[in-house]
Amino acid sequence: MMRLGLMGPRNANVYLRRCISHVRFNSVVSSAKDAPRTTETHDKELSAEMKGPQMYKCEQPTQPEDSFQNDYHKYINYTLLPLTVGTFGSVIYTGEVHPMLDFTISSLFLFSTHYHFTSLILDYIPKEKFKRLHKLAIYLLYSATGFGLFGIYELETSNNGVVDLVRKLWSEDDSQIFFRK
Repeated sequence: MMRLGLMGPRNANVYLRRCISHVRFNSVVSSAKDAPRTTETHDKELSAEMKGPQMYKCEQPTQPEDSFQNDYHKYINYTLLPLTVGTFGSVIYTGEVHPMLDFTISSLFLFSTHYHFTSLILDYIPKEKFKRLHKLAIYLLYSATGFGLFGIYELETSNNGVVDLVRKLWSEDDSQIFFRK
């Protein structure tokens, strides 16, 4: 059950439905319509049927249900909270943010978004049903993440970073919004 808590609600429902569909409840049917059986085969069938519900092995979970993927997502989310609080505290008290802190928080937000879009693609464009569309969506997601990393790199090298850009957007003076050339 701990595994279900780490999945999104849709992934957990799909996983439970797969497991439940593989559960077979056998019952002993004793009626006059049954064909005559030998005692040996009848005893074997009864012993197999008397065990109650038999669980069959469920299908292997897809990528976002993997433990590595879930651990990766948990670590990103657990590091985002203190980094966000630390970044805004740094902006309030000193007025500046260290470039490494700015790059780290920007890239972690990007990777968290990447994970959520991966889960969305795997939920709503399953590989088994839409092979080409699934592959196209995954390629587009990875290319968008690559372009996002390049954009973060450009903001960090040519300007003061993403946090400074957000601070300029929230200021009342609109002349500061334009990038340096």
